[in-house]
Amino acid sequence: MASPGYPLCFDLWLFAEGQSLPHFKRMAVEALCVALVAIDMAYLELHPETPGLYDADVVYKKEKPGIEKQWWDIPKMLSLGYGDCKGLAAWRAAELILAGEIAEPYVTEGKTSNGGTLYHVRVAVYGPEGNVQRLEDPSRDLGMT
Repeated sequence: MASPGYPLCFDLWLFAEGQSLPHFKRMAVEALCVALVAIDMAYLELHPETPGLYDADVVYKKEKPGIEKQWWDIPKMLSLGYGDCKGLAAWRAAELILAGEIAEPYVTEGKTSNGGTLYHVRVAVYGPEGNVQRLEDPSRDLGMT
């Protein structure tokens, strides 16, 4: 196993309630997802022995209140045995891209019961003509109900 990395923290006031326009929040979530895919691609290149997402002993686990803004890469999820929608989708997109497919995180949003915004991340896989061929939902496939 690789030596442990170090935490990289962003203190994003963009996510404070009432502090931003909704479309900027979504743009930030999308950008961070793309960055996580790049990090996971680098990890997979350096560690080709890493099991594929669906072969790894990793399940979906809902984020706990207070830590919902953590972004975990592949080695962190492997060590925990679980991941959230952001991490699982980034892992899957990374492995699809490295296998030659065109894929990216696909962020959707909804409202929570108290009126807040909830983001969910899946994976869009594109065909040769640039149209979405399929949407994968690693969280659902790994236990989200």
